[in-house]
Amino acid sequence: MKKNLILIVLLALLIASIINLSFTNAMDSLEFGKTQKEVVKKVQGETFIVEIEFKNVGKTEGQWNVNIVFEGDEWIQKRNSQSIELEPNERNTL
Repeated sequence: MKKNLILIVLLALLIASIINLSFTNAMDSLEFGKTQKEVVKKVQGETFIVEIEFKNVGKTEGQWNVNIVFEGDEWIQKRNSQSIELEPNERNTL
């Protein structure tokens, strides 16, 4: 009896997840490029530039809010959130 109840609960959660994904357009792709781990070698107080390219690989226009934070052993750098809107296959670099 207990096993049947657990099976029913798990099945209900699976069905709810599938329904939620279909309503939230979660099937649209979010694709990250090659993962690159780079070490920034710099003197304290020296500036550096980071560029991140975004590409909409979906079939419809998309809009994203981007918030990027950099952290070190004893520091944190956070910029204001930016909004980015891209047509299908359009790219933009922040």
